[in-house]
Amino acid sequence: MEQEEWNAASETARLLCLKAEDEPEFFLRAAYCLHETGDTLAACNQLLRGPKTLFEMAIFHYNLACYLWTLGEGPRARSHLKQAIDMDESYLESAREDRDLAGMELS
Repeated sequence: MEQEEWNAASETARLLCLKAEDEPEFFLRAAYCLHETGDTLAACNQLLRGPKTLFEMAIFHYNLACYLWTLGEGPRARSHLKQAIDMDESYLESAREDRDLAGMELS
């Protein structure tokens, strides 16, 4: 997808977050779009501003691990990846194939 599309998608998702602050899916999507534009720090911040229900979702921890690893926050990234895998073991296989987690040793 072209970067312009990610930018437009991230803006749409950001607006949805403002209208429905309790909808975790909007925050997940907004963060993902921001990450795809190359603004991983903004992605991380967007995700962390979401509703507390996100903390109960494995994908929150997985995506946060990807963003933190990209930002060079190895220990925090590993902690969130472990949390995601503890919640849903399928994320271990995803992590092995994810370019955002390249270089992270996985057990």
